[in-house]
Amino acid sequence: MAEPSSRIKNLSLPLRYPKTLRNDHVDTYKNKTGDVKVLDPYSHLEQDTEDRSLWLDEQGALTQKVLENFDAKEKIKSELTKNWDFSRFSYPRFAKDKRWYWNYNSGLQAQYILYRSKTSELPKFDMDGEEGPESQSEVFFDPNLLVEDGTAYLATSAFSKDGKYFAYGISLSGSDFFTIYVRPSSKPFDKRPEGGFLNDPDRLPDIIRFVKFSSIVWTHDSKGFFYQRFPERAEHGSAAEDKAGTETTSDENAAVYYHVLGTDQSQDILVYKDDANPSWLFGVGTSEPDGSFIELYISKDTSHKNKLYLANLGTDGDIASKVGNLKWHKIVDNWDAENSVLVYALLKRASRSPLT
Repeated sequence: MAEPSSRIKNLSLPLRYPKTLRNDHVDTYKNKTGDVKVLDPYSHLEQDTEDRSLWLDEQGALTQKVLENFDAKEKIKSELTKNWDFSRFSYPRFAKDKRWYWNYNSGLQAQYILYRSKTSELPKFDMDGEEGPESQSEVFFDPNLLVEDGTAYLATSAFSKDGKYFAYGISLSGSDFFTIYVRPSSKPFDKRPEGGFLNDPDRLPDIIRFVKFSSIVWTHDSKGFFYQRFPERAEHGSAAEDKAGTETTSDENAAVYYHVLGTDQSQDILVYKDDANPSWLFGVGTSEPDGSFIELYISKDTSHKNKLYLANLGTDGDIASKVGNLKWHKIVDNWDAENSVLVYALLKRASRSPLT
């Protein structure tokens, strides 16, 4: 056994770790040749049980005891803090409300702050004073104000096509799940509301839950947006509770929905799902410049390969009345490559054949 660090004081050595039980559990997977059996002796640790909670408490207590007796921890903390304490920012982007937006972190802030220009003119980032970003910008959305400990963040966001609304997903404590809210782009989130962010008087009443691995895609009439969600789970609790993502079982049966601004989520319209393939995930896009087509990107795993379907939304009539009964054209119905509408169009042009 290796000798322990001389910087760890006042501990009985060797360290005695909590006993971890093993079982005979076997997982069965399938490949092209048949079943593959994999021994998983620690599968019981994936279940939320009293024994697991006790085991976790004992592991945490031992780790904390080691850290408390490690006399170099303050020096390491100081050096890490110095290395992290520098300003960082993203490139500016021009939004539909004719303002420039960029993310900025002064150094040790838990989350990047979203800033925007006060006018349609891009601030001169290489200058100070009246022409620089300090004078020519304002805080548009500060995620550090969402919760006291700074662990809530913006998972995704999107402006409506007319620039009047800002839809944004808030994730709590690092969960992949997030909840979508909407606010007028004329109402920055630059101060913490009394009673928490759910009591924000400037946001709209729309609350879209159980969203995961999804973007927010507005239709061109700015009346609603597409998103991917999973089935409701009772253990997720309310929108104010910090429970989503703590479960250890996999999420399945994702589906694409359309939300009409100003309505309850229970009225959202199912756009696409595939009950025969519960593990598949979906992404959505709309065509430019008029949004007359909806693009559906289907993936089955983390490989950069996807199917590509298209449906005609048209530019006339009420979109909400059409999205629930779309006719999907299977443009690419295999897993051979990473497909997009642009790539498909370029390949068709190169082959001198018409788009079908």
